[in-house]
Amino acid sequence: MFHIERGVVLVAEQIDPNTIGETFLRQHSIIQDDYVVAQTPILTPVLSQIVFRNGLSIVAEPSRLLIVHKGDDLDTDTNRCSEFAIKYLDCAPLPPFKAIGINFRSVVPRTDEDSEKLNMARFFKDHAQWLQFGDTTPDLSFKANYRGRDKTINLEVGPAQKQGDSSHIGLLHVVNFHRDLDFVDTTQTHSRLTTILSDWKHDLHEFEQIVSSLYKA
Repeated sequence: MFHIERGVVLVAEQIDPNTIGETFLRQHSIIQDDYVVAQTPILTPVLSQIVFRNGLSIVAEPSRLLIVHKGDDLDTDTNRCSEFAIKYLDCAPLPPFKAIGINFRSVVPRTDEDSEKLNMARFFKDHAQWLQFGDTTPDLSFKANYRGRDKTINLEVGPAQKQGDSSHIGLLHVVNFHRDLDFVDTTQTHSRLTTILSDWKHDLHEFEQIVSSLYKA
């Protein structure tokens, strides 16, 4: 499995989109000198966006802040999204945050053997007469929602395609770890957010365990 995208979503009642401007980010050392802007940033009262050549992008809307890092095979030891979010929370005015999402997008290279091992695919093949429709074997996509005491894990699995090409390169696994925040005190909220962001490897490990379980015979 190789990781192609990570993300952090901060949901709030009111976010100032101007706080992701390049000047603000550099003044507060949220980004370093090696962060080079890839295209003209968008800065408006309702939407701001800044994209860097290293694959990191930030979008700010009045109700959420979205931080995404894309790559061909991201390092599992570092997370630019979490690093950015922690620095941002230490410097920017903090609105009342309501929830946080930790996201991962990864691909398992597809082989005939992998497809046969996918538990959900095997279940449908054994118990439903759906292969007779259409001219080719249909692609399988499914969603799973795992509800826990402190988080909800939303998983989607479907075909992964090459960019600009309809051929399949494997199975795409997209996961969102959603956690609601019910703190009234700003200090408590900041502490909780920092803990969640710092523990991103735990979420990644749990995601990898879930994906691995799909392919066990």
